[in-house]
Amino acid sequence: MKRVLGAHTLSLYERTSLFRIYEHNVIPGLFQTAAYCAAMLSFWVGFLDAPDDLDAAVAARIERQRVIYQADKRFASCWRNRRCGRGSVMPRHRPGN
Repeated sequence: MKRVLGAHTLSLYERTSLFRIYEHNVIPGLFQTAAYCAAMLSFWVGFLDAPDDLDAAVAARIERQRVIYQADKRFASCWRNRRCGRGSVMPRHRPGN
């Protein structure tokens, strides 16, 4: 059975020095708020009929975000989301919010 947790990626993130991120549909996990992450992952829990480990999955994703504050990490990120700014969670992601 699939899980949404993804805790196995933390060590990979810690070893990575250059992140190249392209996302055409959603805000990349490294830049998601906990609320946005929970909304996204709750969809996948239902869609995949996965165990509901949502709280642990959100905590793991937020923990991985610590890499964006490390001086030895570089990021090249290109993302496009036409829906950004709509809905109850999305406005927090707009510049100035």
